[in-house]
Amino acid sequence: MSRDSTKPKHMTTIHYAGRSAYDPSVAKRLEEEKRESKEKDKRIEELEKELLRVEKKLKKETAEREKLNHEHDKMISDLKHARGKSLDKTLKEENDRLKHEIDKITIEKEDLGTEVDRLRTNLSKVAGDKMMDGNPYVTDLSDPNRPQRLAEKFNCLYDNSWTDAFEILLAKNKDEKTICEILLKILEECWRFCSGVSIHQFSSLQKACMEPVTISTEMKEDSGAYTKHLTDARRSCSRTFIPLLCQHFWEKEMNKEHKKDETLKPYVDACLELFWYSAITDPPLYYSFIADNLDDFRGYTKNGDEVDFFVWPAMYLHENGPLLYQGVVQYK
Repeated sequence: MSRDSTKPKHMTTIHYAGRSAYDPSVAKRLEEEKRESKEKDKRIEELEKELLRVEKKLKKETAEREKLNHEHDKMISDLKHARGKSLDKTLKEENDRLKHEIDKITIEKEDLGTEVDRLRTNLSKVAGDKMMDGNPYVTDLSDPNRPQRLAEKFNCLYDNSWTDAFEILLAKNKDEKTICEILLKILEECWRFCSGVSIHQFSSLQKACMEPVTISTEMKEDSGAYTKHLTDARRSCSRTFIPLLCQHFWEKEMNKEHKKDETLKPYVDACLELFWYSAITDPPLYYSFIADNLDDFRGYTKNGDEVDFFVWPAMYLHENGPLLYQGVVQYK
């Protein structure tokens, strides 16, 4: 079987399964993200004001120290011209007082310098978190499951696991269209399952971590960092969780008719692993199982204008986001 490797022509807005892309849970999430963004902007503004205040104070203290040094030098010069033991005593006392003042200002300057460094570090961290959190266009290049790498794995899933499963069903005298429909249905069930489990699991984690604590104003202001910690923790545990996810799906969720053929299990497990990483990405990746825009799909074994049947979904960076991988359809 040959597959056209043409690239996507442009990005598009996708409606999932014939329904509008609007989803109350998505709208709620967007509102929460807007609120968290405003809170982070407010925090950044506060830190910048505090940094400016401390820098002004440091500048003032430095000026005072220079002034005292100047007064000290002037007094020494003046007293050198004076005579008598009483003047020598006054000179010593004044010299000691000025040294004490200089030492005091030096200590305060060091403390202020430390405070400036701390504020700059906090400001940099808050600004960095704001830029990274929930931004699909800024990725961690060290993450083996970042969106671009998942797109590569999605391609391998189609070229390898899907092809192996196709050959297994073909050997059982099933026709090409039926085989494509069976494998696509399994794929869609895996995606719906992983997406649903991801949403429920994250909600449960948030609830478990907060109960029975009363959420304070400070905790609400830091909700973005709190959410990021939970997201990172869940991603770090994925390798341990995925085998349990696969076992549960095969035993409890798998279509009974398809479950009879255990030779399809490697294909199912591969689909679940990829879709789990897609579902827990922030924001989650998106897959379209309908060909609303044929520019996002390529031909299976032939091209045309009218679709005969659907073979492989299109992959997007997020819902209504840019295309990462073209879907596949068979034309008439």
